[in-house]
Parts: sequence; C-alpha cells; structure tokens
Amino acid sequence: MKKTSTVVAPISPSAEKDINSVRLSSSVTVERYRAMELAEDRNGLARFIHERLVERYALPLSLSCRKNGFSMMAASCLLIETLESFYRGWGDTSNRMKPSDIDPTCRPVDPKRTTVSMSEVAFCYFFQRFSRFASLQPFAQPFYVNVRCGILHQGETAGGGGSFAKELCSTQINMLSTLKYFLKKLDLLWKSTQPLYCRLNGMTISGSISRTR
Repeated sequence: MKKTSTVVAPISPSAEKDINSVRLSSSVTVERYRAMELAEDRNGLARFIHERLVERYALPLSLSCRKNGFSMMAASCLLIETLESFYRGWGDTSNRMKPSDIDPTCRPVDPKRTTVSMSEVAFCYFFQRFSRFASLQPFAQPFYVNVRCGILHQGETAGGGGSFAKELCSTQINMLSTLKYFLKKLDLLWKSTQPLYCRLNGMTISGSISRTR
C-alpha cells in the first residue's frame, strides 16, 4: 500500500491572533504566557500558575453559598497532587516508584507491593510535610485509594469499612475544617512550594501547565 502523509495546515494570522488573546487566567493571556516562557521568567510563570490554581479550584468553592464536602475534597485532592509534584520536581505522576526510592515513612508495608504509584506517594509526602495534615499521614494509602481515587473516578468515596473509615468518621468535623483551611490557605502552601519550583532544573513549565488545564 502506498503511504500517505498528513499535511498540517498552517495557522492563519487571524486565528493566531485569536489564540494569543485567549486568557489562561484573569491576568495572563496566551501571548503573555508565551513571552514569559520565551524569557524563562520562572517567577512570573510561578505567579501565573498560582493565580490559575486559585481561580480554578479555590475561589469557586470559597465564594459559593452552597458548599459541598465532595466537591471540596475533589478540588483539594487535585491541588495536593499538583503542589507536591511541583515541590518534588515531577513533570507528572503517571509513573511508578520502587519502595527503595521512597522515603522510609511512606514506603508500603505490604512486601508484595514492588512498585507504588507516584500519585499515591505524593499524598503521603504532602501529609508529612504539613503539620495540619499529620493525622492523615498514617492513612495516606487508604486515603488515596478510597477518597482520592473514589471521588475522582467514581464520584463517591470507597472502602466503607475498616479502621480508616472509623478514623475519618471520628474526625469528620476536623476534616471539614481542614478542607476549608487548605482552600483558604492555598497562598501559604504555595509560598512553601514556589521557591523550589522556580529553581527546578530540566522541568518544562509548559508540561506542568497542560496538566492543570
């Protein structure tokens, strides 16, 4: 069979102009983002990502008069994974890690688990970095499976029984308070992440942007 090649039509000047005017956040257009990327303005890009995350995840919930724990938890899980990825310099969390490459406090107890999702590890790392979330650190694995994956994939929590569920129920008020604290204190959490993010070597900022679109 004769091979056929796909010809990609060039973007017309008018279409390019339209794209450049698209707002990625309230103060940053595609044109401005491209300029910051070209200039390798990491501080400017970090401020843009912060603005983007706050506007997309925190503000809609904090300004709503009908708050819901599930939507708050879903947004919080997305932000926890994103912020910890920035802190660790991970371009994404799609790969798996060997237990020997994970901090001892976050290594799996089950010896049969020869690899662990980076996404799961991110939650354990995040919980142990911030004292406000320290009580959840021992439950990082079931939290990831039953709460993060349950809500984001099935729209509901999983694992109705077990010690984790009992712990969660016994600290329900504290959990809701923690969620509100997390969303309101995103500025504070970002300040602890931004300096490291700005100094990262070899991390493509555009790759991180695409994960939060």
